[in-house]
Amino acid sequence: MKAIDRRAAEFRALQEGIIARLRNLDLTALGDLSMALTVQEFRSLEFLASAEPRKTKELAKYLGLAVNSVTDVVDALEQKGLARRRRDEADRRVVRVELTAAGRDAAETVARGHLDIYRTYLSALTAEEQETLLALYRKIARVGQPEKAPP
Repeated sequence: MKAIDRRAAEFRALQEGIIARLRNLDLTALGDLSMALTVQEFRSLEFLASAEPRKTKELAKYLGLAVNSVTDVVDALEQKGLARRRRDEADRRVVRVELTAAGRDAAETVARGHLDIYRTYLSALTAEEQETLLALYRKIARVGQPEKAPP
């Protein structure tokens, strides 16, 4: 096995471990509510908390689902008191989804938990190592992205 292949496999395993911890946090941070939420519902909470209210179509695109499938997700969030639908004032054909106060609280709990995990990870490093890690992640994040034209 080539060195780059070994490093790629290790990188993948490390990333999967981090993602697994974050998913586990999603489940534990919400206590009893965690037993009632699906992965799509968690992702919907996070998305809707970022800039609400959102069109159902936007939520579908974010989740990678058909609009009719998102209807089921939103129905479930409504039944749990975490989200509500409302008609767009400018175009009554458009349905927007927004979080309720309970939905915002749930999304904030998960976001705080995620931030706590990242703080814990970074606290294992010196300030210089943290900057190096972030610089490397920025570089990796740019791979495959279109290059910006110079001004």
